[in-house]
Amino acid sequence: MAILSTIGILVVTILVSEVAVLEQKSDIRTYYDAICNNVTKDPFFEDKAVIGKPWRVYFTWNMQLDEYCLEFTFKYADKLTVSRLKFDVESMKIKPTLSKEVLLISMIASPDMLLFNDLSGIPGLFVGMIYDTVENKKMPKKPHKMAMKLLHKGQYLLMTDCSFGTTSLSVRKDNRPKRAEIEAVAVNFTLGDPFPACIMDKDPEE
Repeated sequence: MAILSTIGILVVTILVSEVAVLEQKSDIRTYYDAICNNVTKDPFFEDKAVIGKPWRVYFTWNMQLDEYCLEFTFKYADKLTVSRLKFDVESMKIKPTLSKEVLLISMIASPDMLLFNDLSGIPGLFVGMIYDTVENKKMPKKPHKMAMKLLHKGQYLLMTDCSFGTTSLSVRKDNRPKRAEIEAVAVNFTLGDPFPACIMDKDPEE
C-alpha cells in the first residue's frame, strides 16, 4: 500500500509539473504575441524604403548583443531562390500557408530569410522562412512570424521575431544619428528587457 501511495504521489506530481510547464509556455506565448501586437500597432512599412544599403542594430529587447554590431540588408528575392524554398517546403510534415513572397533578409554568416506577406494583410507583418544550406542539402526551418515597422519617416526600423519575442531597433549604417537620439526613440517602446547594442561604435562627428 505504501508503494502504491508513493507511486500515486509521483504521478500527481508529474501531472502537476506538466500542467505548470504548459501554463508557463502559454504565458510566454501570450507575452510574445503582446510584443508582436505592440510593434504592429499603427503599422507603417514599405518594401522600397528598406531595400538597398545595410541596416545596423543599435538597440535590442530580450536579447543582448553588447559589442556585436549586427547588420542586415533587404533585397527582392529572385525567382530561383523562391522556387527552391517552396519545393523544399513540400517535404515538411506541417506545411505553412504562404502568400506572395516579398523580400529576402541577408545577414553575414547567417542563412537568409525569405519573407512572405502575412495572410492578415497587416503592413509589416510577415511569415519568414529561413533558407539554409548544409552539405549541399537545402533545409527549410519552421516559419517565423516577423513584425516590422518604419519610424521617423523611415530613418528607424523596428523589427520583432514574434516566435521568440526578440526585438531590434536599427538605422542605416551610413547615416546613423547619435546614440542618445537612438535611445530617445527606443524609450518610447515597452517590448521587454532593453539593451544597447554595438556599444563600441562611436557617435558620428558633427
